[in-house]
Amino acid sequence: MRWRLITAGFLHGGILHIGMNSWVLWSLGPQIDEVFGSYRYLAIYFVATVLGFGLSLYFAPATLSIGASAGISGMVGAMVGLG
Repeated sequence: MRWRLITAGFLHGGILHIGMNSWVLWSLGPQIDEVFGSYRYLAIYFVATVLGFGLSLYFAPATLSIGASAGISGMVGAMVGLG
């Protein structure tokens, strides 16, 4: 089950799902990269992904969780925290 914490951030539930996540990453990603730098950008995304899907696994172990939403939420949180 540990693989679920990372791989879920790279799986998507359909073309609309991957399209929306890609659009948000495309529009928010350069801002995060400019403010925090590439290494911190990756760290924010991966830590948020692992924590987000870890919480999903803890609170709803039988539920399928996929998509970049946990990582994107972490990036939005980083920008809000910066502001």
